[in-house]
Amino acid sequence: MEAELSGVLKESIQLKIEDETLTISVNTQEEKKEEEKKNYISRERRTGNICRAFRLEGINEEKLFANYENGLLKIRLAKDERIKEKGRNIEIQ
Repeated sequence: MEAELSGVLKESIQLKIEDETLTISVNTQEEKKEEEKKNYISRERRTGNICRAFRLEGINEEKLFANYENGLLKIRLAKDERIKEKGRNIEIQ
């Protein structure tokens, strides 16, 4: 699984898995430097929150691995071998 998060710091990303749901959230805070002119002072602050959740059935939570490099978050998922495949073939007689 890959998520493109360009311009986001690694420290701003949170990954959480609970009840077979993987949540990726990003909290950003940016402050632009002050600009002082003769008659005014200018400051800008920007904050933002992004959240996305994915339902992951049959995933081994202990084997999840995440890597973030150059704006790309890669999450490696491992299938839980203990869970049987849903459904079955029915023999026709």
